[in-house]
Amino acid sequence: MTDAVYDSPVWVKISDLHMDWSYQRPVSKTRVRRIVREFDVRRLGVITVSQRPNGDRYVVDGSHRVAVLRAMGDRQEILADVWEGLTVRDEAELFSLTNGDQKKPTAVENFRAQVVAEHKAAVIVNLAMISADWTGVRCVAAMVAAIEGGMKAASLNLALTILKPARDNFTKTGTVLMGLATLIDQLPEGSVNGPRMTDKVLIDKYRDVNVGFSRLGEMGSGDRAGKAADVLRQVYNTTRGPKIYPPQDV
Repeated sequence: MTDAVYDSPVWVKISDLHMDWSYQRPVSKTRVRRIVREFDVRRLGVITVSQRPNGDRYVVDGSHRVAVLRAMGDRQEILADVWEGLTVRDEAELFSLTNGDQKKPTAVENFRAQVVAEHKAAVIVNLAMISADWTGVRCVAAMVAAIEGGMKAASLNLALTILKPARDNFTKTGTVLMGLATLIDQLPEGSVNGPRMTDKVLIDKYRDVNVGFSRLGEMGSGDRAGKAADVLRQVYNTTRGPKIYPPQDV
């Protein structure tokens, strides 16, 4: 974090507060209505605010409490720890830290904050998704963990590209994606025939893939992505053409 400083709790005007939706979670209207109904001033606590160089104040932690007070309309101020000198990246990182002991952000919300905070693995995953024009994926945490564990960015990028035309064939899209990326990462670069994998396996034989994945639970605990990669390898090898061999046999 940059050389930032913060003032001990001070009263700030609700009307002066802004939200940066590049890292903030969406405000739940249902949650706001519930808090309004059960409002107890003792539960307001202290929010966290970042005062940017132009003087604008952005809520880092406490977006729902601010939304509640705006909905009620009878309180004009709230206590806040006001930080100065934070970059947007710092704000995003602080958002992730301060929300750890509260209602946890979803994996996608946390991923978005990591991207803004420029965490290396999250940035790599985000760029891969943009390159493949991939949206709506729910396994971002698994992708980030894979990159942190040493998976090559090119392997993930190719997996996203190969799976995209066939993703509607699978209910466990994340399992297919991570298995495919793991399989590609195990092999020499350029050895996977992307169009063949898409057409002959993920489209023509998608039922076989789904059956294989349905049996993953029977294979015991352990590396689920590795087992998914084995399923894809086995189905791939039933098609005509060159075969993909397990890493130890290459």
